[in-house]
Amino acid sequence: MVGIEKSIPKRDMKKADIEYREKIARDGAFIQKVRDALTPLTKDVTVIENGQVKEVQVTRLGLGPIDTPFGKFYEFEFEVGDRWKEYNVLVKAGLDDKFNPQFEDGKILVRMDSACKTGQLFHDKTCDCKLQLLKAMHEIEKNGSGMIVHMPKQDGRGMGLSFKLGTLMLQDELGYNTVEAAAALKSMEFIEPEALDPRTYGGVIAILRFFGIDSGFDINVATNNPKKIQAFQENGYDVGRTPVIIPPNEYTKRHLDAKEETFHHDLRRDND
Repeated sequence: MVGIEKSIPKRDMKKADIEYREKIARDGAFIQKVRDALTPLTKDVTVIENGQVKEVQVTRLGLGPIDTPFGKFYEFEFEVGDRWKEYNVLVKAGLDDKFNPQFEDGKILVRMDSACKTGQLFHDKTCDCKLQLLKAMHEIEKNGSGMIVHMPKQDGRGMGLSFKLGTLMLQDELGYNTVEAAAALKSMEFIEPEALDPRTYGGVIAILRFFGIDSGFDINVATNNPKKIQAFQENGYDVGRTPVIIPPNEYTKRHLDAKEETFHHDLRRDND
């Protein structure tokens, strides 16, 4: 074994090695800050969800910048102690020395974004989720700051991707709208709105409180869904609302009509 070790030649220092060593010597303090940010940071916060007071554990797992067609955002990865667990947060704001976002004017445009793999990732024409996300990013760019809280586990209005794929089969083969298809798969005798959208948003409030964003901030929520506004209101936030209107087309109109009637989404289709 000793002989083998002696036979390994020493690696010559190349130009790339020298430049690398110079960089880490120069930038060591910042590199250490980023290493520290990769150490999970946990806070316990209190939220109200559907009238119940809950203690929720929020853990920041990491963060980094991403350059998008709408400028630079910082993406944060969170784990929250609720049923949805995984959260990704896009933030357009300055960061303090501990990488916490700073909204200096106290105004924040917030988008709560439930996952939609079929639309946001694979461009399914029967939903407008991708277009809503892009519009929210554009509005945040115009606003100069804001936040999008993306919830990967809330696909299919919280019922999961597999369930949603089943509803798409009924929509395609039988002509059902999104509400009818979900109710049929759940064997409902009548359409029950609450059972067809079990999503909760206490985790979003928990993340805002992790960041120190309390009810003193001026928050505007980019949504068509009144249920999302209620999540802020029951936690003491006085919020405004910015509708995210995507003109309907031949693929989306029946589904938007159904969501407007069943879930009271405010679609304000002035150009419909």
